[in-house]
This record gives sequence, structure tokens and C-alpha cells, in this order.
Amino acid sequence: MSADIKVFHANDSALYFEGKGKRILVDGIYGGDIRNGGTVRDLGMSNMPREYFRMMIRGSGILSDPDILLFTHDHADHFNRDMTSEYMSSHRRTRIFLPEDGISDIMPVRKDDRYWEANEEGLRIGILSADHLDLTKDKSMYSGVVSRSYILDFRGRRFMVSGDSVLDESLLRVMEKNDAGSIDCIFVNVIH
Repeated sequence: MSADIKVFHANDSALYFEGKGKRILVDGIYGGDIRNGGTVRDLGMSNMPREYFRMMIRGSGILSDPDILLFTHDHADHFNRDMTSEYMSSHRRTRIFLPEDGISDIMPVRKDDRYWEANEEGLRIGILSADHLDLTKDKSMYSGVVSRSYILDFRGRRFMVSGDSVLDESLLRVMEKNDAGSIDCIFVNVIH
């Protein structure tokens, strides 16, 4: 990594980026119940450590005062609605993007049917639409899940966060078509 960009892997899917005057937290407020009545712990994932969250609320520690919160999708191992709302109520200057949820205040420009782009004061955010990874036999468990991957471009240093997106050749073609194909570092989940 370049000394001008710092990356902290907070826990599970949470990544914190700091550089070029911006602080971005991706999938960093998460945990709790999952849709079928279990918890993220039942999936082998962790809840966001309460101390991390308390420190965020206070504006202290490694995750202090992110300028932008990005979420790849709204599954509990990546996003917790109640905690995010609590955080946003006391940190109104923080910008947020959650695909297809209606709580986003970052309004990206559509470049084609699978790629959007947002510019946040020198930070270019590429937003890729992809299918959610599904390893079930009939591939129906996650059909219809809105899933995004992000390319964070810190003035030429590019980092990709895949979330639970399917990484395939069609996604690579979308990236190349939209001048987002050259990535310095990609963060993938263990299952990839």
C-alpha cells in the first residue's frame, strides 16, 4: 500500500479507507438478525464490536468520523439498519450510499446499465451492479438481491471492494468499458 492511503480491515466485511482527505467506511455498520430468523453469528460471521460502534458515535478510534458510508447490499453481515440510523442521526455531515434503499444521499450518474459513478470532492466512486454470489445448488437463494461492488479512486490509486458480488468476465468488461479496469488492490470475501 502507498503511505498516502491507509486501509483498515475492521472485522468480517468492514473496510475503512483513509486518504487524499477522505475517510470511507464500506460495509462497516453490520450485525444482528438475518432474514430467516437466525443471526449473523449463525453464518460464522461476527456482529460489529459494540466498542467500535461506541467509538464511532463518539468520533474516536480508527473508524472515527467517516465522510462516506458505503454498503454493498442490505444483508445483516454487511449492514445494520438500526445502528446505521443511530449513527446518521448524530453525524449528519456523513454521506451514505445503500443500493436500492432510499436512504442514500449520494446520487451517482449512470454510465451504462451496470455502472454508475459518483464524484465526492476528489474521490471518484465507481459503482458496479452484479449478482450476489450464490453457492446453493439451484442458485435461487440470492436471486433478486441488489448487490454492488465499489471502485474507490483516490486520484489515481484504485481499490475495489467486491462485497458478495459475483466476479466474472462480464463484470470485467463493464469495468474496462468504463475506464475502471486498472485496480491497485481488490478486497474479496473469503468465499471468493
